[in-house]
Amino acid sequence: MDTLTTVGVLKDGERSSTVDAIFQAISKNLFNDIGNWVKDFAEFIQHNKHLDAFILLNKNIGIIQLLKNDCCKKLAKQLLLLNKQVLSKEQRKDYYLYRIGVWSKQNDCGAIEEQIDNFLNEFGNEIKPEIKQSIIVAKANAASQNTKINLASKLYLSVTEDPRSSADNKAWAYRGLSLISTNKEDKILYGRQGLDKWMEIGNKK
Repeated sequence: MDTLTTVGVLKDGERSSTVDAIFQAISKNLFNDIGNWVKDFAEFIQHNKHLDAFILLNKNIGIIQLLKNDCCKKLAKQLLLLNKQVLSKEQRKDYYLYRIGVWSKQNDCGAIEEQIDNFLNEFGNEIKPEIKQSIIVAKANAASQNTKINLASKLYLSVTEDPRSSADNKAWAYRGLSLISTNKEDKILYGRQGLDKWMEIGNKK
């Protein structure tokens, strides 16, 4: 049988274009469905149902990483409109963390630098050290994006030197130092140190 001319017969290692189309359609629908709740979140905010909006956010926080970029941008903007005064202290802490996480995903911490400061001032002494170091990295990223290079450098270095920092946080901090360094040798050094930390993380898995 000639596999090049017979309809519906595939050679080893090939996959039908129909199969690809089916999987693409399923994936598209899946990701669209994942983001449906963001529309409800925006409607809650629009109708001043801020507590309902937070409850919905809290329910879906585990799938935020799967949101499409445009959907995540919409969520990030809506988060700024949520009235945190209606939340309990514990809910407010989670809300700050969610907001920092979403804006970090957008690589735009600079837009919420003040909110990061507010979180650290209110909850900095209550959160686990590893989470605090992650927030400090976000603060350093924000400072870097807002051209506060000296402050960013100081914060990144504090994370790399703190024994409580995870390898993950140190890797991101070294990356930040590499990006803002104006000295070629330092840029290469920090880049290598960051790579070492990423490799350390990989070896642990």
